[in-house]
Amino acid sequence: PNLQFRPLFFDAEAIYRALLNVVQNAVDACQLGCVVKIRLVESDEKAVISVIDDGEGIDPRKIGIIFKPFATTKGESGTGIGLPVARKIMQEHAGDIKVSSALGHGSQFTLWMPIRRSRPKNARKAADTSMQKKRF
Repeated sequence: PNLQFRPLFFDAEAIYRALLNVVQNAVDACQLGCVVKIRLVESDEKAVISVIDDGEGIDPRKIGIIFKPFATTKGESGTGIGLPVARKIMQEHAGDIKVSSALGHGSQFTLWMPIRRSRPKNARKAADTSMQKKRF
């Protein structure tokens, strides 16, 4: 299929970092053979990126802490800053991150932000990078 997105203005490096943190968590949550899917949906009002894994899911008792700095469910292998940093980046873009999870069935992290079709007047030039200019 020919997928074509209209230019969006945002801090590409920051959004890349937020997405990388969420994807890395999804990969870490998966065992051999699990699948991590990334989906982008664009509407007139917002861009939505979903990161979906079919890993073990998140314990419902821990959902409330995953966005708190230095709280980790990975033991000594995690720093507890990836998800809080990702959320802060999305909030700085007037968006947020939501999570839904079911034990034994995986998790879905949904990153969203309002769409800007033109360069904000007070934005730094380095932050004015469209999605089409960034290669992943």
